[in-house]
Amino acid sequence: MPTIVKARKYSIQWFLLRRMGSSALVDVFNLKIYYLKTYPSPALIRHECKHIEQIKRYGKLGYLALWNYYNALYGYDNNPLELEAKAAEAGG
Repeated sequence: MPTIVKARKYSIQWFLLRRMGSSALVDVFNLKIYYLKTYPSPALIRHECKHIEQIKRYGKLGYLALWNYYNALYGYDNNPLELEAKAAEAGG
């Protein structure tokens, strides 16, 4: 189980969470899950853990490049890395 921590105010993670409007995210470089206000649900933790698996699979820079490439090509909702994480979130 990865470390799950509340993002410190004005930290990079705090700014990213606010900018993205997200409840939680994985810091690609330290593989910790950060949340903004409310501790993440088990489903959201599964989602973020899938991203950690992807980072380990592709490497940190490879994951970032692939995630951004897919996001530009397909958009966030159809990004294959996000679809895989959403399936894990749903228990699949």
